[in-house]
Amino acid sequence: MTCCPLSGGSGESPASFYSARTLRARKAHVCGECFEPIPIGAMHERVTGKWDQSVDTHRTCLSCVEIRDHFACGNGWIFGSVMTDLEENFFPDMMAGGPCMDGLSPAAKARLFELRLQWLFDNTDPGCGADGARPPIQGPIENRPA
Repeated sequence: MTCCPLSGGSGESPASFYSARTLRARKAHVCGECFEPIPIGAMHERVTGKWDQSVDTHRTCLSCVEIRDHFACGNGWIFGSVMTDLEENFFPDMMAGGPCMDGLSPAAKARLFELRLQWLFDNTDPGCGADGARPPIQGPIENRPA
């Protein structure tokens, strides 16, 4: 397992300009990482920049900002792909209290556990038991008890 699971945006062109601010929401927004609401009055990050001749603005809840900054390990990230990178590169082997969690606030750890549980729920085959194992395959129908 890697403690720096974010893709880092290698190969992406850097922003021509970039401005990041932490603001209080004057209207409702949606986090660009977890896609949950940022309610009126909530603090969040607003980043405006120009990438590839296009000016974009990204809003991120502070929980996702902390998780993103922790797991980017100084290598950068791609807006909108933080959760996908975590799902692919971190959640499969995530351990509570492991070294990768050192330095995160209790709230960020709780948020990661919540996100991982949702990921596990979404990725569990409905035909499997609670332990993720499939039930044993029974023999041909004619050999089964009536």
